[in-house]
Amino acid sequence: MKLNAKNIFLYFLNPLVIIELTGNLHFEGVMLFFFIFGLYFFFQNKWLFSAILIGLSISTKLLPFIVIAFFLPNIRF
Repeated sequence: MKLNAKNIFLYFLNPLVIIELTGNLHFEGVMLFFFIFGLYFFFQNKWLFSAILIGLSISTKLLPFIVIAFFLPNIRF
């Protein structure tokens, strides 16, 4: 996406994020890892790896199942 990679450290070094992802023992960190890694493979057109990782993300927590609708094209039923 041609964004500056150094900006990611501003987020991950935030103490509130560290406490939320590790201190409270919630699974949002695991879910975000699988979902972002799956989106990376999705944008690289590696559909099988993307489907597996996004599926693992959904099986960890159901929030990506709700968000994935924004990444799908407009489908008419």
